[in-house]
Amino acid sequence: MDQENLQAEDLQAARQAAISLPVQFSFKSLSSLEKPGANKEYTYIFPRGDSSRYMYGNNVGNTVVEVKDGVDV
Repeated sequence: MDQENLQAEDLQAARQAAISLPVQFSFKSLSSLEKPGANKEYTYIFPRGDSSRYMYGNNVGNTVVEVKDGVDV
């Protein structure tokens, strides 16, 4: 995704760009805790009117992500 999409006037397009970026974890990620074949469905929650941070989660746990310099951290 390019930086332009992250700043899009269209909030939906900007959010799609944000969740499409690879996440750089500074901790053990949720996916590392999942069993093979486990539920891979995630729920994404954004603050109202914002695409620069979000929370995603599944039946294992939740992770808060912030977009900084075009990278999810």
